[in-house]
Amino acid sequence: MKKLSVALILLLLTGLAAGQTSTGKKPSRARSAARPAAEAPLSDEEAGAQLRKRLQDILNAWSVMDVDQIAKYYSKGAELVFFELTPLQQKGFDQYYTGMKKFFDNYSELNLKLNDDAQVHFKGDLAYATATWDLLGTLKDNSKQHLELRWTVVLERQNGDWLVVHEHVSAPLTVAAPPPSKTLPQTPQQEKPKDPFK
Repeated sequence: MKKLSVALILLLLTGLAAGQTSTGKKPSRARSAARPAAEAPLSDEEAGAQLRKRLQDILNAWSVMDVDQIAKYYSKGAELVFFELTPLQQKGFDQYYTGMKKFFDNYSELNLKLNDDAQVHFKGDLAYATATWDLLGTLKDNSKQHLELRWTVVLERQNGDWLVVHEHVSAPLTVAAPPPSKTLPQTPQQEKPKDPFK
């Protein structure tokens, strides 16, 4: 009986060990089928260097004014939203692609430079970056344009490559303050009280 009990316990332990992963939990088929495995983790230095380089790579591609060059840096999802200078928003990469082609049609030359204030923040395979950059352009009518722009980018690491999944480009409003109105009431000057000793 003692030999049978030991054999039965060993058989149960072997069966349990075979059905479990290294974390002690059975793998979920639904999760593993619906979700790809996470990328190998990067060190802070590796991820920071990759992301900063990716920001300038994107701006370099924009400077070439070829949307097909830019496309390799962007995720292609139809549900993605991009906020550019114009139009208000572009939904999905196809709209983004068409919108950028129209934008580039305005220029004969474009040069974009990332400023030194770029910051990248990341956790696992998701990252966001904030930066400002300068746009120096020559429009088709040969007029020059200089814009200082703000940039927020959300990236996801897919198959080892950081791709933009959301982008927001904006320029600060530089509306001059209106001149003082002549119709505003003037503040009355208060009279000094009379000196009672005079």
